[in-house]
Amino acid sequence: MARVGVRRWSRVAVIAGIIFLGVTSVPDAQMYSAGLICPTSTLVVQGLPIGRAAASPCPGQEWARTYGTGGFLGAVRQTADAGYIVSTQSNGKLLKLDSAGNIQWQKSYSGGLTSVLQTPDGGYIVGGFTESTGGDILLMKVDPAGAVQWRKTYGGGLDDLLWSLRLTSDGGYILAGRTYSFGVAAGAEHSVFLLKVDAQGNLLWSKVYGGSWRGGGESIAQLPDGGFIVVGEATLSNDEDVLALRLDPDGNVLWWRVLKGLDFETARAVQPTPDGGFIMVVYVKASSAKYLVVKLGADGTVAWQKVYGKAQLSSYLRDNAIRVTPDGGYIVAGSFTIGGQEDVLLFRLDASGNVQWAKTYGGGADERGRTVVPTADGGYLIGADLGWGTGVWLVKVDSQGRVAPSCPPGIGASLSLKATSGRLSPTTADLASATASPVVADAAVSPADISVTASTQCSA
Repeated sequence: MARVGVRRWSRVAVIAGIIFLGVTSVPDAQMYSAGLICPTSTLVVQGLPIGRAAASPCPGQEWARTYGTGGFLGAVRQTADAGYIVSTQSNGKLLKLDSAGNIQWQKSYSGGLTSVLQTPDGGYIVGGFTESTGGDILLMKVDPAGAVQWRKTYGGGLDDLLWSLRLTSDGGYILAGRTYSFGVAAGAEHSVFLLKVDAQGNLLWSKVYGGSWRGGGESIAQLPDGGFIVVGEATLSNDEDVLALRLDPDGNVLWWRVLKGLDFETARAVQPTPDGGFIMVVYVKASSAKYLVVKLGADGTVAWQKVYGKAQLSSYLRDNAIRVTPDGGYIVAGSFTIGGQEDVLLFRLDASGNVQWAKTYGGGADERGRTVVPTADGGYLIGADLGWGTGVWLVKVDSQGRVAPSCPPGIGASLSLKATSGRLSPTTADLASATASPVVADAAVSPADISVTASTQCSA
């Protein structure tokens, strides 16, 4: 590997966990950590340190901690200093952690904060929705210490929700979610909602996508050509089906796919893959919630689809449950029920979806895996709900899912996980798009310092 610490590159991108030097844009700039290397020297993209370079992985980085947030996990991301930023979905809290999970600062803001990303200036962009009848989409920029720089809302007269937020290659943001305020067809209760804004939150364009059916966007990613892939759900004849939309940089539809199964299915997370295709996680609402991973080609055709044993996906999971690994495989987070108790599940797949290893993590209560974050030392951080919205559980593991030696036996137990073929098939559906005109408003808020209690289960 090049001695990156000797020279600061002005054009660096991390795409699907792979470092590219000399590029002109950053299609997925929220992936600050390559998940390849140990933090000793800084990589920079558009002025933002995104990861570190060294000859070998760092030892002693594993730990497990609970945080008494009193709310569901919204999102967690690694930051440029190898720490983490955490948001809560149900009560508007932000926690900044160091690399060992210690709280550096914590604040409470109004609203449900479903997404958070670090920005090139070292601050954070936070997305979510206002918690009121007829709530609006919320976007907030804070500085590195959590002070609010600006805060805006976008919406109509009914509920509008944000589930996925990404930095874009032009320095702005793309927001994806669901709107009850705007639609493209009479009788459609809700539709896919996209908003493109600049670095200051000013609206550049906004579009809705749907038909004679109900729909919603759950996850979005920007692609190397500047366009987007969006996944979510399309409810046809009262059955939820998987929806995938491929868009150009202006939000125009290039192709769409609706995949129908035997139950209620919703795509909850999507990532672009090195071969130009896409990998999706699908929530299947059956007698027990199932975990379906679907690989799409560049044109949206299904390459393969697999169900993994009794692996489960929490219905509250929204984004980043699956990530591409440096070798072209995948790391996936979810849940697994053992003896009536839910434990966190993490499993590693090769590029064809074959299980390489699987582990469960249980702390004595119900824990539901929501997200997985590749970390700069080559390992992963698992984000989970603790109990029923009582707090957040974070588990830092190494590249093989192993935890610190001091962890109790139930945290990091190996599991035999078998894969079977999925049963989604393409179906026809009408699709139209229309320009939406949400009301954009400045919305002041005064954050409050809080005192969330953190508890350590184990550490290196």
